[in-house]
Amino acid sequence: METLAGDIERLAARAPALFARSDGAGSSAAPSSSLPAQLDALIARLEAARSSGSSSTPSSAELASAVAALQTTAAARTKEYYNALSRASKTLERRLASQPPLDASIAEPALFTARAPQEALLRTVWSHLLRAGEREAAQTLLQEAGFTAPSHADFQALSHILRALNSGDLKPAIAWATEHAEWLSARGSLLEFALHRSACLRLALGAAVTSTAPPAAPAEEWSDARSTLGSDDAHDGFSPTQRAMLYASEHLAAFHGTHLHEIQRLLTFILYIPPDSPVSLEMLHIQVPAPYRSFLDAQAMHAPFLAPLLEAEWCAKEGVPREAPLRLAVEIGAGGALNRIAKVRAVMKQSGNEWSQADELPVEIPLPPHLRFHSTFACPVSKEQGTEENPPMLMACGHVVAQESLTRISKGGSRVKCPYCPSESAVSMATRVYF
Repeated sequence: METLAGDIERLAARAPALFARSDGAGSSAAPSSSLPAQLDALIARLEAARSSGSSSTPSSAELASAVAALQTTAAARTKEYYNALSRASKTLERRLASQPPLDASIAEPALFTARAPQEALLRTVWSHLLRAGEREAAQTLLQEAGFTAPSHADFQALSHILRALNSGDLKPAIAWATEHAEWLSARGSLLEFALHRSACLRLALGAAVTSTAPPAAPAEEWSDARSTLGSDDAHDGFSPTQRAMLYASEHLAAFHGTHLHEIQRLLTFILYIPPDSPVSLEMLHIQVPAPYRSFLDAQAMHAPFLAPLLEAEWCAKEGVPREAPLRLAVEIGAGGALNRIAKVRAVMKQSGNEWSQADELPVEIPLPPHLRFHSTFACPVSKEQGTEENPPMLMACGHVVAQESLTRISKGGSRVKCPYCPSESAVSMATRVYF
């Protein structure tokens, strides 16, 4: 897989080569004028030559030379890309050809013959299409499959809010958070406060920052906030810092009980911003003391931080998983889980054994960190994973074993000797642990 990943990376590097100059070896170099830009310049020269009879215009030989040079450049860059595409395709073909066919016993052939499993599969695919914004494809699936759509979350509304948030428009996100303020507060969510904090910072910094945006932050993150937050005619004569203070007094007062310290830091930061003359971001980094420079970090204050938080809260409110189940199933299966299970099944078949636990996998499947949704417990005595029926139990000495192991160790009595230390305690003192 590393070879394939390397070829795909090289292919991705060659794609911009159609629009940026590369060296003779085919590797990308410092970008120059793109092919579209060169073509536009050449068209402009041709139109100028046709409309003007002046001797200052390029000669026909010069124009012909320019056209030939552009053709040569375009052909070379296109060849680089298609060579990389061919190598990646061949690597993928070799990789697929080297994979043994999957054992038919891994999947039950009759699994989706009944109506209920078919509808479950259709719901999964249909929901995935909706989450991806493919509403037309989702509707076509319903019509062709004769499937009645169940009630579902309005992912289009979420997409609209996220698009607006990523473009710098906070109004839809703030409106959603305000509508569900009570629910967010009960969850202890930071979302509503973080949105108002971002709005306050935009008002304070929007008209002040005149040069480069902060590192790793798009310039629009720091654009003038009046277009995205609305303009109060009564405050048009106020400076950006005054407008920010007024916004804070109106919208952040409700958070004094939970975020008072952060509000105090925010207002102190605003005091360091010059109220009249615009100042560059570089100068702000010099003028603002170090404890308050975190407010200049767009990654921690604006869309890069707010969008994932909003998506998580929205999915929790709608009762849907944050990650699309179909995408996760494909990612885990294609990431090595299916091949690992196939190898274990083949080994067990050769040894004459069969896996009898229908609700467990025959082998541990390592998952990347972003797919580890909850902690798990494996009993150190029985080596079995904890379940609702066999939960982890904390003994008085501090060691944890599964409930079934605790029962076996106590031999049905009222006291138990810890298998890992000399302590002895009553079975009734053991407490269930939640990981």
